Amino acid sequence: MVDEAQAIMDDKKRLEQYHRINRLWVEEMPAVPLYQQLDLYGVSKRVNWKARSDEVIQAFSMSLRESQ
Repeated sequence: MVDEAQAIMDDKKRLEQYHRINRLWVEEMPAVPLYQQLDLYGVSKRVNWKARSDEVIQAFSMSLRESQ
C-alpha cells in the first residue's frame, strides 16, 4: 500500500491513500511501538534551521542569520 501511495502523483489522492494506511494501522495494530527515540539538537541562534520529523539533516536547508 505504501509503494502504491508513493507512485500516486496527485497530491490529494496520495494523501487519501496515506490516511487509509494510517487508519488500517490503527485498527489492525500490526505492531506495538515500545520505544520512541527522542531527538535533541543544539543549534546556534545564528543558524536558521528547523528539525525535520524524519530526522534527516539537510545542510542545504540551513542558513546564517544576518548580524545585528
